[in-house]
Amino acid sequence: MTLRVSGCPAGVQRPSAVVRAFEAAAPACVTQRDSRNSAAGYLSEKEDVEYAAAKLPGASGPEPAVVFPLQSTIDASSVCLIAFNLHCAETEVDWHQREFSFVKRFDAATRLQFQTVLLGLLLLIECGCDDQQHQVPPSERTAPAVPTAEHAPATLASPGPALVRQRHNDADKFAGQQACRECHSDIWDAYTGTHAMSRSMSVAVDVPLAASEATAHFDPPGPCRYEISRDQQRMLQTEEFIDRAGAVVYRDSMQVDFAVGSGQRGWTFLTDRGGILTQAPATWYTGRQVWDLSPGYTPDQHPRFSRRISDGCVACHAGRTNHLPAEPHRFGAPIFTELSIGCERCHGPGMDHVIHHRKTRPQGAQDPIVNPARLGFSQQLSVCYQCHLHGEERIARSGRSEFDFRPGDLLSDVWATFVRSASVDEEHATAAVSQVEQMHSSRCFQESMQRMTCTSCHDPHSLPSPQDRTEYYRQRCLSCHEQTDSACALDRPLRLTRSAEDSCIECHMPSLPATDVPHTAQTDHRILRESLSGSASTGNSPNTFLDLSLFPLPEREQQRARGLLLAGAAESRNDVTAAASALLLLNPLVDDQSHDLAVLDAIAACSELIGDLGTAADYFQRARQLAPRNDRVLRGLLINSHKRGKLQEALKYAETILQLCPDEGPVHFQRAALLRQLGRESAALTSCQDALRLMPDDAEVRSVLIQLAEAAGMTTLADEQRALLQRINESRTTSAPANAAGEAQEQ
Repeated sequence: MTLRVSGCPAGVQRPSAVVRAFEAAAPACVTQRDSRNSAAGYLSEKEDVEYAAAKLPGASGPEPAVVFPLQSTIDASSVCLIAFNLHCAETEVDWHQREFSFVKRFDAATRLQFQTVLLGLLLLIECGCDDQQHQVPPSERTAPAVPTAEHAPATLASPGPALVRQRHNDADKFAGQQACRECHSDIWDAYTGTHAMSRSMSVAVDVPLAASEATAHFDPPGPCRYEISRDQQRMLQTEEFIDRAGAVVYRDSMQVDFAVGSGQRGWTFLTDRGGILTQAPATWYTGRQVWDLSPGYTPDQHPRFSRRISDGCVACHAGRTNHLPAEPHRFGAPIFTELSIGCERCHGPGMDHVIHHRKTRPQGAQDPIVNPARLGFSQQLSVCYQCHLHGEERIARSGRSEFDFRPGDLLSDVWATFVRSASVDEEHATAAVSQVEQMHSSRCFQESMQRMTCTSCHDPHSLPSPQDRTEYYRQRCLSCHEQTDSACALDRPLRLTRSAEDSCIECHMPSLPATDVPHTAQTDHRILRESLSGSASTGNSPNTFLDLSLFPLPEREQQRARGLLLAGAAESRNDVTAAASALLLLNPLVDDQSHDLAVLDAIAACSELIGDLGTAADYFQRARQLAPRNDRVLRGLLINSHKRGKLQEALKYAETILQLCPDEGPVHFQRAALLRQLGRESAALTSCQDALRLMPDDAEVRSVLIQLAEAAGMTTLADEQRALLQRINESRTTSAPANAAGEAQEQ
């Protein structure tokens, strides 16, 4: 079922959300925009451009229409449904409180007329009213244009792989790094003795902090202060909320179980909450020898002890885990089967290799271990990039999980990775994990004819000692630059004025501050010939894939990744436009047999954002059938049922989530709201108290608790909570302006 309307007149005006949605999906077709009003869009007359159009009746002025520039045939029902929901959202719901001068507020009769026009239009299309068009089988349809014109739209193929599951059923093929020591003791000793990766995860009480460092406190800007304490059995972090008079409003302590990091930059700490890992608010920063708020935390508002650690974080920072494929970001017991990164991360599962060498084998039998040095160029890079490239966003391919990469794979076999190029801002700061983008922008990499990899400079088995570091990396540079035509242009006496040790990296790869991890710095991997002056680079669009010539992706996977990227942006910003754009990319990728959980969930969430609650419910249910214990899907069903007024159904979902995640404060609070609406105020009060125990800084939770206590005649409780709420509000209004973590008290 397709729609094409040619000959759209010049200067047709379009509702803004629709315009922005389709400009994101097919910018090459948009030839002109009104620079005076970003909410309005105009399309100039252009030969050989086709448009899908649905007239909006009842508006005055220039004839308004929902105008869709098309580079390919598109599903008309999707166009019309999205157009109608966006139209209603902008003219009636007005979710973003924007004013659109050219959009009239239509009454119910006009909206009914609009729906009737669309229905009639669809019936005509279905019956084949245009003799130049024909019914296109699903297998031959083309999807809408992707957000950049670099790649052609994907053809609708068969549904993607089934529900995300373990790609490799090889848990019994891992030998553990202790088995490697038997034959490779020198390498094993060097790796475990010097390399940061060998200490990537540890038990919290085993972190080698001095006694004065392990028992400390710090006071960041804002009303909260923090204490750290440790004995031989456990380590605690404590948050205290201080009122204007200096008295404690509440004190909340949490045991931390694991430490992430080698200590080279610092350690951040995790708590095991029944297989769910959450981050603690305090991190130790080695560079400045201070405790401060964890990366991403700000003093004015942060998730305290509830920030959930994702599969992607754990996959890279830990050796091997007992992850649950159908339950993302949740782990079985024990969580870690090998704490830190070991030999098999880069060489692949080693059990067959051990058996191969311990038993008599046929002459000429091939050793099953992976030697990265013998892999192709892209495969070698992929071994490092699996963890050292996060990019702007990294999306697991259909049927893949964060734990599926094995040495010998291409990075793009598992992930679609969006990147910016050099990723250095005007103040010469960079993200903590952006070395790959920087290296790809370097002349050294680009002109190496695929000879330069990470191991050209880095020994994966050991790190040079501090006293050997300068000469070690100098020799690495000279391995390519010792010839006269490529040697350093500066004479040695002049070089020594810049670096007393004649260090190549001090000039060409200086340390830059990390923008996303306070108190830390990292080496600039752009390998600049000149100094940093004027060398900032903002990078390219975040919708750019990592070099597709090295890491190819099928067009279908490119379209899927762009759709999921837009869907994530729509959810995080409550952005109707992004949601509509995401639906245009994702809807053609599913049918009744689809088992792509991420896509089904994204379509559900985006449908809800544009106001189509019924479609959202259907897709959430399809996702739940695939993963009944996926708490993200259950949260979607909870919110959707509540919006549709199905309170008992929503309550059931809330209670199911709390069985899986008993420490989810927001869900306790949602449960309290549902119980209150159902007239069960006593149970609502108890649920609200559970929420407050987990979110003691939340003013809304405390306010609702006061109301419930007053309704129950519990005046003492209401008065106590009212006094606490007043102290909290006063402290927040009088606190110093909050800055990003970084103003901690040095120990």
